Amino acid sequence: MGVFNTYSDEEYDRRNESVDPISSSAEYELEKRVEKLDLFPIDIEKDEQGFGITIIGMGIGIDTGFEKLGIFVKTITEDGPAEKDGRMQLNDQIIEVDGVNMVGVSQDFASAVLRRTKGRVRFIIGREKAGQVSEVGKLIKQTIEYDQRHRGRHYAHYEADDDDDETEEYATDEDEEDIGAFSRGRKTTHFFECPENDDMLSPKELERLAQKFKELQVKHSITETEIKQLKRKLQIAENEKVRWQMERNILHQSIRENKERMAKIEGYWVEAQSLCHNVNEHLKDSQEQYQALEKKYNKAKKLIKDFQQKELEFMKYHDDDKKKIEDLEKAHFLEVQHLQARIRKLEAEVFELLKQNESQMNNNNNIFEQQSSVGESSKEDTAETLDALDQDFNEAVPETERLDSKALKTRLQLSVKNKRSPTRTRLCDSISSTDGEDSLERKSRVPQPLVRGPVPGCGMPATGPHKEGKPHPQDAASDDHV
Repeated sequence: MGVFNTYSDEEYDRRNESVDPISSSAEYELEKRVEKLDLFPIDIEKDEQGFGITIIGMGIGIDTGFEKLGIFVKTITEDGPAEKDGRMQLNDQIIEVDGVNMVGVSQDFASAVLRRTKGRVRFIIGREKAGQVSEVGKLIKQTIEYDQRHRGRHYAHYEADDDDDETEEYATDEDEEDIGAFSRGRKTTHFFECPENDDMLSPKELERLAQKFKELQVKHSITETEIKQLKRKLQIAENEKVRWQMERNILHQSIRENKERMAKIEGYWVEAQSLCHNVNEHLKDSQEQYQALEKKYNKAKKLIKDFQQKELEFMKYHDDDKKKIEDLEKAHFLEVQHLQARIRKLEAEVFELLKQNESQMNNNNNIFEQQSSVGESSKEDTAETLDALDQDFNEAVPETERLDSKALKTRLQLSVKNKRSPTRTRLCDSISSTDGEDSLERKSRVPQPLVRGPVPGCGMPATGPHKEGKPHPQDAASDDHV
């Protein structure tokens, strides 16, 4: 025999401390039984007489007052809405009625749900699968047979009393939603007058009275049974009343707590409203500040753009001026080199001329004594020769013009007009370029000394300063005197 582990009471997922284990397990079994059924929906229109069905509840808790029942179809009335629809059958279990669960409920709850429905009602029906033996069907069949026998006995007693003057009426209007085993009816009992002298009664009357007494005993037993049922229902109602009172007290307590919470929440809401108002004010101020800053930013951006445009224009002009100055410097440098070459060439020619003059002067000194008479004429010739040499030198080395400083003046004016202070690199470039131009201008203004070699046969040097590259005429005169 196999042994398997099961769940304990603590591990049971449907465990409920307020319900006894038997009722809890019965509800669990009812729900498990629903899982084995074929479920399908049915829509039935309720008329004035109801749905045309009677229901019965099967489960546990009828004696204890805590019912856990499954609701089943007991009978179907002829020409009723259920029979006209044709989909509902005997022994079907009603799972839901308009979304209300009907599994594990009490008979009063099921009856109340069915009575409250109106118009077209949606049922969820559970039916056992084909081939299965329906134990519920057997129990319902036995209940129906018992009810029929019970009613047959009562009807037989009622028919026996139809010939008597004293009648007793029973109205057993069974409700369509009744789930008990006994019928509920309205009973009207008539009491009979008995004569004071028993001798005046005939045997036939005595027999009739005995029969009436038996019928009254049966009625009394039925009444006692119904009284017990009513007491049980009264007890259930009292329990429900106590439960409802407890729930009412709980609801009142919950309402008071909710009111207190609502008061607190309203206070929080007022504080939140004030806080939101303050935040909106701060936000408005921040937006105004942002708009002002945005205007300033746009203005500064526009000024920066203008300054950048002016800087680009200035850089363009600066580059053009720098290029012009570099071109002028190159031209001046080439011109200076050319002039220096011409000066060296002319100095060489002058040196040759001086050598020739020296040889001529030596010859003149040798014949000085012999030709003293022609001395004056030779001086004149020497003076003329020196004048001719000075004229040739002036023609060979023309007067040099001063360098043009207009570019430097223009550059200074542009730097003054510029509003931005020059950067360190640009300032160094301008200073270096200005120093270079000043040095070139100073060099051009300083006269180049004319170096002459010593006159042969004379102790005086022939070198001296000359203005603007022209030879001094007194030098030649002093040579003549020597």
